[in-house]
Amino acid sequence: MTPPTHVIGLDFGTAFTKVCVFHRRSDIRRFISWENEAEPFLLPSQIHRLPDDTLRYGRRMGESAGKTFGLFKMAAAEDEEFRMATGFNPATRFVYDPVQYRPFTPELLSVLYLSFVLLEVRANFLKKQAEKPRTLAKIGGLLGMGTDREAEEITFGVNIGVPTECSKKVNQLRRQKFETMLCMAYELAEQFSTKEIYLRETATSLTSRVRKLLAEITHQNLAQKLERYRLRVYPESAAGIHFLTQTGKLPAGYHATLDIGGGSSDVAFFRYNPGGTPAVQYYGSDSVMLGTSNFYALLKGNISIDFVSIQEAEVWVRAQTPQEIEQNDDYLKAFRKFFALNLPGHPEVNLRTRIKRIFLAQVYRQFPKGDATRLFGRSQCLLFGGGAFLPWPNDSDLRSITLNDAGTISGPQNLIELRRIQDYTPTANIEPDTLWKERFPILAVSLGLSFVLSENAYFWQEATTVLSPDKPTLVPHPANTDCYVYDVFKQRLKED
Repeated sequence: MTPPTHVIGLDFGTAFTKVCVFHRRSDIRRFISWENEAEPFLLPSQIHRLPDDTLRYGRRMGESAGKTFGLFKMAAAEDEEFRMATGFNPATRFVYDPVQYRPFTPELLSVLYLSFVLLEVRANFLKKQAEKPRTLAKIGGLLGMGTDREAEEITFGVNIGVPTECSKKVNQLRRQKFETMLCMAYELAEQFSTKEIYLRETATSLTSRVRKLLAEITHQNLAQKLERYRLRVYPESAAGIHFLTQTGKLPAGYHATLDIGGGSSDVAFFRYNPGGTPAVQYYGSDSVMLGTSNFYALLKGNISIDFVSIQEAEVWVRAQTPQEIEQNDDYLKAFRKFFALNLPGHPEVNLRTRIKRIFLAQVYRQFPKGDATRLFGRSQCLLFGGGAFLPWPNDSDLRSITLNDAGTISGPQNLIELRRIQDYTPTANIEPDTLWKERFPILAVSLGLSFVLSENAYFWQEATTVLSPDKPTLVPHPANTDCYVYDVFKQRLKED
């Protein structure tokens, strides 16, 4: 199939969703600005069910919302059945209680939310095109085909990011679930000519429409639909790295990245070899199920994740000055628990220990003894995502990750310094002007997804590692084949 003229990089985040649209002919990328949002480039990943059964998406609505749903993206990604397929203990407590999403499911909420996002992107695109001298004569379907006055055929592709980890089985299941959800979201949005009409539809009616769409999707036609609509799912960590390789600022050598999102943090260890085949060689890549929502829960004194408590904690943090944060013992204690300390009864809950274990399990044994620590210890870990905006305590112990030289948690150490990604902010061919630069660390993945074109997206084929009793075994990420249809109405397992 002919490559699309426009590529939509859709970073469906646990807390916020970000979109960047790439026009290949002009080589210009543009971040979507959401209407009526406090942060213009960040659409809160929330759905509000109003008393009249209609839904609103994004902004907090206070008392006018009958019920607010959040965290549904990560709840859909962190599926307990995936864990059971890879040795998950069914007695283990659920991170995201499925009951809080009823009468919906996290997957159905994700479909409804993504449909709105696609309709908003279309409205934004048409509005911007109408402001230009060369306006569109027409655009067919949702994100289909049209022509401009220079007879360019307008086609869109959508790249959506998902968390990935060392388990090939979980990667496959998660990718396939998100393919199903994205396909249904696309087809649902295609049934509405404008987002305003979509917003007038009741939740009951939208649910009925999704049921019909699900009934029409088969194992045989899902792959064909994904190809026809140009819908693709890619690893979020790979998208961030792919962007870094396009900046011209990333030096050759060994690097690490840490994308702290709302529900998970993606860490990757890789080598960048410009001109090589491939240019990026993965040594380890995994998603840690710890994000800013966990930090806010700790700040509220909780271990479990409660949407209302997280909102309250986030509002409080935003209201503090850097000086007030430094002097607040509760904040500093919560941050140390989140990043550097083990909690009684919750081993390895902190982010730094989890990253260290990924390095030891996936990276260390791929090199002669000590070489991995020496090579990666000379570099920096580039920090982006929403977590990059957390007020980081002025403590050197909280600004580095320890890499151990003996293949154990103890032993000689090298430190890899955490560094925010601002130094890699692009300087050209991105709109609108410079308004987005202040929020760039949280926009980086959507930008990276807009760079990933079907003809150069080698990241799914690159090797990653899985744990084994003696040494890691290299396995490929799942290719975009062997689709299966996920039932988005299936109520998730719930403990008694």
